[in-house]
This record gives sequence, C-alpha cells and structure tokens, in this order.
Amino acid sequence: MHCAERDRLRSIYLQALRSYALVDPNSPGDWRTVAILVGLFVAVIVLVQPLGWVITGTLLFAGAATILGNRHYVRNIVIGAVLSLISFYAFYSGLGIPLPAGILDGIL
Repeated sequence: MHCAERDRLRSIYLQALRSYALVDPNSPGDWRTVAILVGLFVAVIVLVQPLGWVITGTLLFAGAATILGNRHYVRNIVIGAVLSLISFYAFYSGLGIPLPAGILDGIL
C-alpha cells in the first residue's frame, strides 16, 4: 500500500471516528460532576457498614445515574435496587463473600 493511500484511509478512519464521538476532546472537563460523583463514593464508603450494601448500593447506582443525567428517578432506584440485590447474593452465594447487610440484617 502506498503512503498516499494509507494516509487517505487513515484520514477517512479518523473522520469517521470523530463523527461518531459523543465527547469532544477539546471541550473543558465537567469538574462539578466529577466532584459530586466523588462525594457520592465517599458517602457510600461511610454508609455501607451502618446501612448495608443493598441500601447503599441502591443509592450508589441510582445516584450515579441521576448525576450523569438520567432523569427517570423511580426507574433509577428500581434498577439500583435490583443491581444491589443481585450483586449482594452473587457475592454471598457465588463467591462466598458476605457483604454488609446493615439494617436489613435478618431480612436478607
């Protein structure tokens, strides 16, 4: 393959990638969103022992989805609860690693 052909194919490839890119690499970062997500992670670390994984995981999944722009609040909570329950039992039954049950101890 000649250099001109290779350069032309590379140019077409890069143009196609740019046209499908969802993020503009030249735009400034959204540090407010990053800071809120970091705050959410810190809250999860603090709350996972007293509240348990299922409640805290629900808050984590639903909160992250909401912070990142999803405005279906009830659906976020339902999906977060389902993901938390699945991961709770996957760790406990599948891997033999108990996650904190917190205030739901005896229920789960």
